[in-house]
Amino acid sequence: MTAINEIQTSILLISSGTRTIGPMIIFLEEGGASTLAAAVGCLMVFGVLLLMLLSTVLSRFLPKGVLPWQF
Repeated sequence: MTAINEIQTSILLISSGTRTIGPMIIFLEEGGASTLAAAVGCLMVFGVLLLMLLSTVLSRFLPKGVLPWQF
């Protein structure tokens, strides 16, 4: 359900010169480029995991309780 809300919000942000990742994946899928849509989705997941790893490594410089996956 949260993915649907993200898509709806992102569609409101689309202009002629810019696209957000959520609608771009949907447009690629609807345009018949499902392999490219899957690749963009995998890159997005990889990017999020990389940011989570980086923030976990640097968590000693953050206040306690900032990262929700650490107790």
